[in-house]
Amino acid sequence: MLHPYHGPHTEQPSVDLHTETVSCDGGTVNTAHDDPVRRRRAQVAKWTLLANRIGYLLLALAMALFVIAFAVGFSPTMATLIIVSLVISFVLLAPSIVLGYAVKAAEARRCRAACESTHHRAVRTATTSVTLR
Repeated sequence: MLHPYHGPHTEQPSVDLHTETVSCDGGTVNTAHDDPVRRRRAQVAKWTLLANRIGYLLLALAMALFVIAFAVGFSPTMATLIIVSLVISFVLLAPSIVLGYAVKAAEARRCRAACESTHHRAVRTATTSVTLR
């Protein structure tokens, strides 16, 4: 099936950074509870989510201030508030969007690798049992 924006649609693994399991193509793969890499990814995901929310809030504030300033009249104070809120929103949004995608991609790749190794083990076991008969 073709996805309207991204070409062929492929099933993405379900990733939850706060649980011990990952669901891939109907199967579940257990992960270590005390994995420091997953804990760090969860921490980065939490901070990027917060930075995204604050950044988009400041962007909306800048747009609202611009509309108010356009209706009432621009003053140096309003122009300063608009520029400051835009700059802070861009400073927050640029790295948080990139890091958010990086965390999602790393977890999806780990999930696919774990699912493939589980699938290969299952195929190897099935092949061995058929060969031994």
